[in-house]
Amino acid sequence: MRLTENTKIKKRNSGTDMKVYCDEPYAQEAYEKYADYFEGKTITAKDMSEGDICKAQVVSVHGNKILVQAENSAAIYLDLLKESKFLNKQGITETLKPGMLLDILVDGNVKGMYTGSMEKAFNSKIKKELMLALKNKSSAYKITVKSINEGGFIVDLAGLDCFMPGSLAAANKITNFESMLGKEIYVMVENYLEASDMFVVSNKKYIQSILPTKVKELDFGTPYNGTVTGVMAYGAFIEWDDIFTGLLHESEVDGLIKDLKPGTPIQFWVKEVREGGKDIRIILTQKGPSTEHKMYQDFKDEYEGEIFANGKVKDIKPFGVFVELTDGIVGMLSPREYKKIGNGKEDSIVDVFVKQVDVATKKVHLKSISDED
Repeated sequence: MRLTENTKIKKRNSGTDMKVYCDEPYAQEAYEKYADYFEGKTITAKDMSEGDICKAQVVSVHGNKILVQAENSAAIYLDLLKESKFLNKQGITETLKPGMLLDILVDGNVKGMYTGSMEKAFNSKIKKELMLALKNKSSAYKITVKSINEGGFIVDLAGLDCFMPGSLAAANKITNFESMLGKEIYVMVENYLEASDMFVVSNKKYIQSILPTKVKELDFGTPYNGTVTGVMAYGAFIEWDDIFTGLLHESEVDGLIKDLKPGTPIQFWVKEVREGGKDIRIILTQKGPSTEHKMYQDFKDEYEGEIFANGKVKDIKPFGVFVELTDGIVGMLSPREYKKIGNGKEDSIVDVFVKQVDVATKKVHLKSISDED
């Protein structure tokens, strides 16, 4: 396309001044603002391509047209009408003023004048971050459920619309999609649909990633309140704290299993946690706290992070040394830690540091208290 200079522009220095290829009504005013900004400066504008992202400073605001200057001195125009929805979504209510720095994506070149978009720059950066999160499988994001869409939900992730299938929207099957609207939850990136240019996110994936850590925080002596999400002949599935799902067997129900319905509020205790590979099963009861787990919970509350005196060495194995701490509770020292104590006999009395008590698995991790630590 052949560019035509706007000869109607009244220039300050016709011999060496910049050429203007814009013939819009605001061209003269834009020229004046641009000339004021660059007066006494050397202009070294370089060509830019569509899709380039740059930092740019606001030069002038004329109605809905904003003139910004990129780091390489190129002039870029923004359309405030097109950006208004994005600005509102980001909670930006202040007026754009000269001097402000913005992230801009170049999306066009009309008659020698670049056009750009703040929204496209933002979306491009977010998409790159989500692509990296999909690859690394580590980052979590807080989203807001906006609407129901074909077996799932459209959610807002930092201003970007993503899709969350109903099967991945919670730990269990969702029976009432309407109840999810407006809800804020955490998700991880599950997939990217190139055909629709949309990311798929999963609350279930997020829960699975944090469950091994969170399950260790369960208190076996405290009653929990949850909601029945499903009922089978052998028991009911209970969800609580938006993370945990447990099985309440019919033999542990305080009443009749047939009286439980999805959506019923219920109180219970955690009876047991079974870990097998990547699977974690939480067993519940309504018949009071588990005596054994409560014993470990009480021990944890009293001794975790403290020195336990007069433990008794009960068994020495190649993979670790077992130390009896109180009646029914045994902890383990690694062979390396046991060597620091310097006493290799069974039935010997040792003082140890209680590093961690895992109530769920009933394991107590010990360390020596030698000067070498």
